[in-house]
Amino acid sequence: SRDQRGRIRHFPLVQTHQHQQVCDWVLAPAPVDPSVAALAYNVAASLLTKLGYVGVLALEFFYGPAGLQVNEIAPRTHNSGHFSIEACTSSQFDQQLCIAAGLQVPEPELRVPGALMVNLLGLAPDKAPPLDQRLAALEADPTLHLHWYDKQGESEGRKLGHVTVLLSGFDAETRRREAMEALENVRSIWPLP
Repeated sequence: SRDQRGRIRHFPLVQTHQHQQVCDWVLAPAPVDPSVAALAYNVAASLLTKLGYVGVLALEFFYGPAGLQVNEIAPRTHNSGHFSIEACTSSQFDQQLCIAAGLQVPEPELRVPGALMVNLLGLAPDKAPPLDQRLAALEADPTLHLHWYDKQGESEGRKLGHVTVLLSGFDAETRRREAMEALENVRSIWPLP
């Protein structure tokens, strides 16, 4: 985020996983070398400054043998930042509100070692248990923070909500293992379309 005075705040670099060109899950922080995260920050800060942008902006990168490459710029709060609601001291929504109101913008730091956000996509009625049953199962799990968007109707592939799982592992491999176990749990209740 960047406020009216040009002060930049940033969230940890995250890893996203896509399924049929829709975000399936997000892991924070991304399990990459700190130099990659520093480069991503520098690119984002340079872009925000050059554009004179004010507000929250999401920047999507591809990372591979060619290094870090910008794929997409989203000038708004973004699905990939929803983990920040529970996992950070200031969410992406807090950032946007503070900037719009001209208030001091807090530094968004992780409250926990990591987080997994899993999108809940609409399912075909003949391929899944009833919606109420899936929601009740998610709500019954104390490790899941459910965010339901109250959209009318369930159409296949539509983003209807998300869950966030807070991770406690202090190293990237432990967090990844925790995240994949949590993802398996969520997908046992709410499969992909």
